[in-house]
Formats: sequence, C-alpha cells, structure tokens
Amino acid sequence: MTEQMTEQMTEQNRKGMWTDHLSLEEVDFSKKAAEELKKCLWAKKLLRDSKISKAIKILQNKEMKYSEMKYSDLNETKSALFEIRFAYAIHKLGLTAEYEHRCGVGNSSVDFKIKQNNYTWLIELTSCRESSEVKKNTAVLDNFFSYCSISSPLKNYPETVEIVKTQHAILNKVSNSNGAIKFPPVSQNGTNNYLHMILIDMRSFNAGILDCYDYVNIAHGSNCLTNIEDGVYCREWKDQNGNNCLIKGLFDSNHPDPRSKYVRENIHILGFVHESDYTENELSEKIKLFYNPLLTSSIYYFKHGRLG
Repeated sequence: MTEQMTEQMTEQNRKGMWTDHLSLEEVDFSKKAAEELKKCLWAKKLLRDSKISKAIKILQNKEMKYSEMKYSDLNETKSALFEIRFAYAIHKLGLTAEYEHRCGVGNSSVDFKIKQNNYTWLIELTSCRESSEVKKNTAVLDNFFSYCSISSPLKNYPETVEIVKTQHAILNKVSNSNGAIKFPPVSQNGTNNYLHMILIDMRSFNAGILDCYDYVNIAHGSNCLTNIEDGVYCREWKDQNGNNCLIKGLFDSNHPDPRSKYVRENIHILGFVHESDYTENELSEKIKLFYNPLLTSSIYYFKHGRLG
C-alpha cells in the first residue's frame, strides 16, 4: 500500500484514508505541477482560485497533520489537486486553456475551455470519493484493511452502488436540482468544432478496484455487455421490490434519472482516469474516452479530435 501522509490516524479518519488517502507521491507531484503552472499566464486565474490556493497552502505547510483534517476538507484538497494536475497535463501537451469559462448558460461555468486546432473543448471535472457503502464493507485491523465488493444477495452489491453513485456525480455536473444545465446546447455551438466532456477522477471508485468495464457500465450500461465474452461484467440493480434489472448507462434513453437526457443531448464525451503513481504524463496517458452515440456526427472527432 502507498505510504500514508501520517503515521497515526484516528478511527474516524481511517475509513476514507485507507482506500482514498492522500499519498506522498500525490503531494510531491502536485507541488511540482503547481510550480510549473506559475510560469503559464493562462494558469494564473486557476492558481488564484480560492480552493486551489487553499490546497497549495496546505501542501506547503510542513507542520500540517493530515490525520487532523476534517474528511470533507481532505476531499476538497484532493479535488483541487486533481484540477492542478489536469491543468499541468494541458500545459505539457503544449495547449492553453481558460479556467472557469462562462458558457452563457445562466451564471454557470465549466472548469476548462481548450482550443486545439479546429476544436474547442469544454471540460468539467469531478472526483469520486469513498462512499458510505465502501466504508460499510471495509474492515480495518491495525495497519491493514480489507474490502469486499460483494455483499448479501438480498441487496445491491457495493460495486453496483458505486456505479450509480458515479452516474449521479456526473449528472450533478450537467444539471442542478432545478433542471438548469451547465453546457450550452449542442445546436447552439454546432457539432462541427465543439466537444463537451466531463472527466471523472476514478481513483476512489470501489476502493480503487476497477477496470474499463466499469466505465462501460457507467456510460453505456450493461445491455452492451450481454454477449458470452463480456457477460460476466454485467451489473444488475435490485429495486425496492427485489426485482433485478441491468444497469442503464447515461447514454441510454431508458436511464431512470430524467436528468440523463441532458447528458445525451449536451455531452459528447465521458472521460475516466484512474491515477495511481502520480508520475509525469500519467494522467493524460490513462484517460479513457467514451463517446455519445446519439451525437452521431461526433464519431469523426473521436478518431481525429483526440485531446493532445
């Protein structure tokens, strides 16, 4: 297991720091990324942002005891560091960006606007954090922990709950509870040169136990995994009546959350990234993109408009 930022942790902090901890590798690389970004004019706005500057101050505070931080503050710090590392990945690709770009949809903004050749990317970031379901199924003994992603057959497995939770995190980045959306309609920008993407930091999904099929379930659902080779990766959701149905992806018109229509109508790409080493180029190399099949004219851009 990666070295922890603290030698001793209280029982309250343990759950959440075992499967979703802040490692020395993450801190060191994020420090390096922040220092490099100081050289970029376009990154000044990002570095002045309150949550980003707060996270940088925490990194620089050698007396900070991470075990004494509130878990909510630790989560906010990790999310801010993810934005720093993504901005650094943009810089390393030789691109520039506008941070907190206002799209003309109410007072909302997206995290990054990037122009690359003839394409304009509007990108919103979100991070998975350790869920209550993972905590319930994590056992801690001394300096070790164990996690079981399969629980009672009478209720939904933790892994399935994690899929639905991640979908909700994505939906919250597209639309708020009042139905207002962040991204402009595709028809407003046209589909010729705009690509709307939500990028999800997946390192805490299911206690870090994940593969590409989890991404498929989130984006497209289990209906596309029913063949004999992929069927083992199908996931079912058990409703309150005990009935099972295959997980529906956000690009599936039968997804039960009405907000999913905003994903299908406004989001070209769902991107997933699972960092583990926090090394140079890791983030950009590990991004997995899943395109929206309903925006059929965008298929070309996923072959020729790849970021970087």
